[in-house]
Amino acid sequence: MSEAIEEVAACEQRRCRALVERDMSAINQLIREDLVHIHAIGTIDGRTGYLQGVEAAIDFLKVERRDLNIRIYGEAAVMTGGLQQTIRIVRTGAEHVMNAMATQVWVKEDGAWKQASFHACIIK
Repeated sequence: MSEAIEEVAACEQRRCRALVERDMSAINQLIREDLVHIHAIGTIDGRTGYLQGVEAAIDFLKVERRDLNIRIYGEAAVMTGGLQQTIRIVRTGAEHVMNAMATQVWVKEDGAWKQASFHACIIK
């Protein structure tokens, strides 16, 4: 496994942990200013909307990745793989389990990998 692949995989582990711990500082460090986040239900958020949702609208109870495939293209990486999340909607208290496939694009910026794009689709 290349060093770049290990770095990107470690960033994704940090991102998953930061969501569960609601570590906004870590999340901020891991995403680009021009982030495009496409949720499994089809809604699209930029950086600001995504951060607002993570901070106030959703409690991430569990975020796990599996079978990750990471391909490096210079200063960019494309990651695909399974995603299982258990979330709680803050407003209603309703809990949801989501099994999905996700594609992410990471870009190396000033020596650090940052997520530029995320797109999930639910597995039925």
